[in-house]
Amino acid sequence: MWEFLELVLKELEAGANSQEGKQATDEWERSERALTKSVVDTIFEAQDKTERGWPETFYLHILESARPIYDLKILEPLSRGRASQKAVVWLRKALVHFVDNPEKTWQLLIELGTRHYAYRITEIMLRSSIDYFYTSCAEFLPPGFITRAVRWRFTKVYTTLVDGMVAGLNDGIDLPRNLIAPKGPPVAVLFTDIEKSTNLWKKYPVIMDDVIKEHNTMIRRIISECGAYEVKTIGDSFYIVVKSIAMAVLMAVQIQLDFMLEAPIHPQFKMLEDTEGSGEGWVDSSIRVRVGIDFAMKADEVHCAYDPVPKRWDYFGNVVNRAARIESDTCGGQVQISDTAYRALVEDPMFHELLPIDFSKLQRWEKSSGKHKMSDQLKITLSAQQKVLKGVGVPLDLYSVAPACLSGRIFPE
Repeated sequence: MWEFLELVLKELEAGANSQEGKQATDEWERSERALTKSVVDTIFEAQDKTERGWPETFYLHILESARPIYDLKILEPLSRGRASQKAVVWLRKALVHFVDNPEKTWQLLIELGTRHYAYRITEIMLRSSIDYFYTSCAEFLPPGFITRAVRWRFTKVYTTLVDGMVAGLNDGIDLPRNLIAPKGPPVAVLFTDIEKSTNLWKKYPVIMDDVIKEHNTMIRRIISECGAYEVKTIGDSFYIVVKSIAMAVLMAVQIQLDFMLEAPIHPQFKMLEDTEGSGEGWVDSSIRVRVGIDFAMKADEVHCAYDPVPKRWDYFGNVVNRAARIESDTCGGQVQISDTAYRALVEDPMFHELLPIDFSKLQRWEKSSGKHKMSDQLKITLSAQQKVLKGVGVPLDLYSVAPACLSGRIFPE
């Protein structure tokens, strides 16, 4: 008996894998897609005769039934008005190709999923809403229309819709650049900015474009060397995250060194005279970049989420706000870190390890001879006590960090 069944299964498998079998399968799937599309077209025709569209009905059922489970206030625009109409247009655009070009349908559903990111829709929310899908479809079909076969086709449609939208919500998440992004604490957050950039643009309207390009290239090179993650740029400011506070400080210090080492940043560039820093360790043929750093060890301090629109991870929370405010309080050519970051730095084993760095002279770290401890190569001073920063709930102690060769720089308090 079992041998007979095994023989039958082998024959069926051979038939399915044959050219005729594959052709029959393709024809059957195309026929099923055509039948499914005809049912969906019926729904769209029916909804065109009503005041409320099918997507509005679907999202309204989710809102009414799942509100106790999810915070769905941000979903409300999808249950009415222009946002719902756009969803209708996009779904129709995707389903036009459902029969003859399923790959095109897939690409359009990915884009629809990307657009839904703004409403904080999650994969769990979508996959658990199939009953609301059935209910909303039934409202636009004659009584008794949803047979077992139709329900099966609806399941196929909904699975396709959800798979495509989830792919859109996660579009680009596996790109190599996103694999190194911290997915939770510990996270060090860095913000950079160019001192007096507005005035520099006024003085050098022609060459500043080249200066900014060089600035971006240099910082991105350091980000890559340190295994850090560029969240985004905002004007001439970089927003960067990295897991290690010691590596964050190393990056910030190397930024200061590189803008000295690569001077002149442009043959015609000369820094403005009324700069914030004084003392020794400056060149006037390069820009001055400020760096602010904060550090989060707890989950309630930093939250991360993937954004499929720019195809990058983004970060939110108190640590991000503090790092941005610290950077705003920092002078060009200076690195400032929070008291939290300072405590984490001195406890970080990397801070006390022998590394191939030598900050006693102006050079890039790969050219240093021998190994030295970061703790011996950096000058760290308390730059502000109980500083009140705008938008930060509690006063902070701030610490200024400089490589030994630039320790002669002086900054106002």
